[in-house]
Amino acid sequence: MAPVRLAAALTLLASLAWLAPAHAADLRIEVLGARNADGHMAIALFAAPGTGFPGDEKLAVRLVRVPIDEASGRCATTLESLPAGGYAAAVYHDHDDSGRLETGPFGMPRKPHGFSNDAAPAMRAARFEEARFELPEDGATITITLR
Repeated sequence: MAPVRLAAALTLLASLAWLAPAHAADLRIEVLGARNADGHMAIALFAAPGTGFPGDEKLAVRLVRVPIDEASGRCATTLESLPAGGYAAAVYHDHDDSGRLETGPFGMPRKPHGFSNDAAPAMRAARFEEARFELPEDGATITITLR
């Protein structure tokens, strides 16, 4: 009886594995335009509107801090194993490693920053839909330029 149960369990596991996504997508994010290599680049990835984009990093799907190449002013990272779908990214050069994006009296960032799609609305942060991009199942690379 035990071999029959084992065979049934293995069959069930094999059928459940078929239902799981076959491939998780990788997202490479490249950031251009850092004026120096002080501190780190903070990169936050958000998965839906109304989930903190762009300022509430605690609600980000992924949050990473990446060193900056001094010679080129560039940095890059790969976020692995993401479900395919719509995302928006927000970045800022945390040159003093404070861990936060300080803003002025009208909410304008005091550090170089940028958004996916290089969304650059005047006098406000980008909205999720302005910065939204599709991550296909086979992965993607996006480039963000600081302003």
